[in-house]
Amino acid sequence: MEIIREIIFDIDKNIYTKIDAKQNDVNSRFIRFTLTNSGLALNLTGHTVKIFAVKADSTLIFNNVTIENAVNGKVLVELTSQALAVAGDLACELAIYGADNSILSSKQFTINVIQSIRNDSAIESSNEFTALTDGITKLNQWDSQFQQKYDGLNTQYAQQLTKNTNDILSTSNKIGILTNLNTQNKTDLVGAINENVASLNDIVLQTAKINDGHLVNIKTSSFPVLTANRRGATKKKSNIQILCLGDSHGWGQGASGYDNGDAYFNVHQQYPYSNGFFDILRKHIEEKLDWYKNSLIFTTGLQNTAPDTSTFNFEGIESINRINHNWKIISGVYGYWNTPKLGTSIDDWFFSLNEFGYETARQKLYDGVMSMARDTNEKAEFVLDMENHAQRVYIGLCRDSSSAKMKISLRDNNMGALEQNLEGYSSKSNYFYGQPSGYPLVYTVQNGIHTPLPTSEYTIDNTGIVIDTYSNTTTSFDCIYCIDFGSKQKARLVVQIAGQNANATANAALALRGIIFDANNIINASMGGHTTGAWLGTEASFSGETNPHIDTLLQSIPFTPTLAIIQAPIVNEYLNQTPLATFTSNLTTVINKLNNHKSDGSKKMDVLFLTTLGNKAKEYLGEAQSAIKYENYFNALKNYCVTNNYGLIDCDSYFKNLAKNMDYELFYDDDNHPSAYANDVIGKELIRTIDMLI
Repeated sequence: MEIIREIIFDIDKNIYTKIDAKQNDVNSRFIRFTLTNSGLALNLTGHTVKIFAVKADSTLIFNNVTIENAVNGKVLVELTSQALAVAGDLACELAIYGADNSILSSKQFTINVIQSIRNDSAIESSNEFTALTDGITKLNQWDSQFQQKYDGLNTQYAQQLTKNTNDILSTSNKIGILTNLNTQNKTDLVGAINENVASLNDIVLQTAKINDGHLVNIKTSSFPVLTANRRGATKKKSNIQILCLGDSHGWGQGASGYDNGDAYFNVHQQYPYSNGFFDILRKHIEEKLDWYKNSLIFTTGLQNTAPDTSTFNFEGIESINRINHNWKIISGVYGYWNTPKLGTSIDDWFFSLNEFGYETARQKLYDGVMSMARDTNEKAEFVLDMENHAQRVYIGLCRDSSSAKMKISLRDNNMGALEQNLEGYSSKSNYFYGQPSGYPLVYTVQNGIHTPLPTSEYTIDNTGIVIDTYSNTTTSFDCIYCIDFGSKQKARLVVQIAGQNANATANAALALRGIIFDANNIINASMGGHTTGAWLGTEASFSGETNPHIDTLLQSIPFTPTLAIIQAPIVNEYLNQTPLATFTSNLTTVINKLNNHKSDGSKKMDVLFLTTLGNKAKEYLGEAQSAIKYENYFNALKNYCVTNNYGLIDCDSYFKNLAKNMDYELFYDDDNHPSAYANDVIGKELIRTIDMLI
């Protein structure tokens, strides 16, 4: 019977995992190491690996190590009968020998050889040098064969030497003049090449110092979706959905400005705001990429009377995200009503779910509706000065047989108040910037799919786009229109009623839900007190609820997530003592659910994992831990990321490294949650990593 222990071993770091073996065991105990450096597997192709060990009685071991998978750095170490002959600490280190005579040694690690009550007197401790013995045997074999081959080779190479001399003379002429090399060394070709290699190695070493060992798989091959968006011929600027998952660490408990007020909406997130690391990242991305931060909502449905339209700017209408866009009503008659989502044809994903709190409410529509009808002059129009650049405009409205034609156009937003109210001012060019060929395009959006609107339902000319929102149904239903201008625009958006369908009822109007620009969003759906199983609804959270939160959350995500950033809820997993296999299996289920949302199952989503802090007493004060320790969860996550080529920012190890020269108390708000300083540190690490990828 064989027992094989699996260990990921970063050769420049200590092994904290305890390694036990039993004295006098024979042909039964093995250790399979995955050798890494800064989280990346060492390529052992063309190398040999040896183990050197010193037993408790000072006798020595120098044995061969089997390389099982050179590319992925996997080796198998047999704990021989001599290695286990003496109880006590067996001090070990691995040595990697290169074909270029290089030797790379690992950090020392210790195997605890537990004393056996069985007395195998036949096993007497002595030095064991199987690696040396094997080498001597191979040398003798080579020596006996050398003389036989020498005579034949001598004649063969004498003939070849003449040919090679001529070839070298010819090749030297093709290489060129060494003094023309752009290096300090201009006399020795190999020296010049080595000079360039050394320069490249300096760059690699500087990069390694920046990574500091806590970044795993931060490379383009681990993020193909973001890489394609960044490098593609048509760079993606719209419909980017970044989904952040975590526990109470993720929604910002302990962050700057955090208070212990009552829960807002639910137990998941606290009132009134978050300055945690996910929100630090959100604010950075919105600024860096010039994203719209919020939708334009006309009403939350909390009032059923119209305010003074001459000064209407959402004052008096409370919402989760109070929005005061720079917009102005020019003409028309308006009303505001509480109207829940109508019908089944609209995407639920454009609506907010209160279950997940205010952090999931941005860039959403609401249950309120603004009715827009023509006044006595048959006019109805409002204008909106765009706050950011956007390529796509999504307009949510209710349709039925009383729906009017809607005209959308872009104007110069530098017009004065007088010009705004002049008849005919809206006949200027439809594009503030240049108009790309083939645009604009008009779609309806359903189930995450943009379907071109039939040409019978819209017209385009140099003054704008007119969409006939009439439907021959008496029952109202919600609809999402998308207008794609082909390039980012920042102008004055004009919305007008432009007549009505011949079959529409008299005085047809528009019932508008709101406007969303580009539908880009970074959504923080962290849930306090939850494990991965509680995310999935397979077990209760520490708040006592059992709900399939991931399935519910996806009802509010309009497109396949572009990137999932998952803060592993390791504190809760530890408290729950979740089996490691269940922990990683749950992660796979979560990722598959997210990736398959609005997708055919192919890879549509990149994944970045994140660790934070474990419990202070357990991690820094040496307090006794439960059977499955914090380090077991952290190592299981790291191994999971290495195996599946997922990115990982290991902030737990980052903080432990900082604690060598800092007071770890600075990292904690309480015994479990990151302090404001720690949230800032994690936020900066997220920003630094994401900036490399987008």
